[in-house]
Amino acid sequence: MEIKMVTQNRNKLREIEKLLKPYGFSVVGVYVPTDEIQSNSLKEIVLRKAESIINMVKPIYLVEDSGLFINALNQFPGPYSNFIFETIGNKGILKLMRNVKDRTAIFRTVIAAVILPNVIKLFEGEVKGSISKEIRGEKGFGFDPIFIPDGWDKTLGEIGVEEKNIISHRGNAFRKFAEYMSSYMKIAEE
Repeated sequence: MEIKMVTQNRNKLREIEKLLKPYGFSVVGVYVPTDEIQSNSLKEIVLRKAESIINMVKPIYLVEDSGLFINALNQFPGPYSNFIFETIGNKGILKLMRNVKDRTAIFRTVIAAVILPNVIKLFEGEVKGSISKEIRGEKGFGFDPIFIPDGWDKTLGEIGVEEKNIISHRGNAFRKFAEYMSSYMKIAEE
């Protein structure tokens, strides 16, 4: 079954293709301008994006948004992660964290899956970890080189996409989607 992923981010698309392939889904990247609201809620952001293109993209399609929530910075950058990454990048976050002892953080993802024009399901995933003291690794993208998942001594930027997909926020959310869709398709066949 073909799933459309609304994104311009090729790195994200590659991760999602690898995540959904074992479930029998092929992923096609599409880009359609969506309404991008400013909100403290990833759920509100993806719902608005998904609803804004309902008449432009035929279901099944997915819209995803992620954020890095750093405890010592009052959950900053949170849903503004993409803008903050483009503005100050990993170096800027490390500069903000220079003398901070509490380096705990959570990466979160929310997916809006438009299954039918009037059926939108949300799937969430997260991974807890901490902010490293330096940029490490050239794999991954965004804040991956400064995020160390709990139980690991490497950043997401130091591990390959296969390992990352097992533990990541995005991996957790997309597995929930794939398991839901697998069950949904079995019920539809009966």
